Amino acid sequence: MEHEGEYLYVIGAGSAEDWKAGRGSLSYIKDRNGEKALPVFTTPEKIEKYARQNLDFPGAHLSMLESVGASAASAPLTGGRFSLMPFKPDIIAR
Repeated sequence: MEHEGEYLYVIGAGSAEDWKAGRGSLSYIKDRNGEKALPVFTTPEKIEKYARQNLDFPGAHLSMLESVGASAASAPLTGGRFSLMPFKPDIIAR
């Protein structure tokens, strides 16, 4: 059983099959200055709420595609398949 605070969560783009084939990617935010940030969440519920509010409608999905550049958009990303990915905090820090 997981203990609260044992894992941090990020958004993965692509299905399990996509990740096994090397086509998965992590969802990140890119600001106007080109700085990149990886949204990290402390509970699965928080990441699911964020994904519903920001990724479940076309405008947000297109905005995310623009942030990575249209040429970088792959089938898993444009397919709208997202997953919750747990990591130990030290892995996120690296």
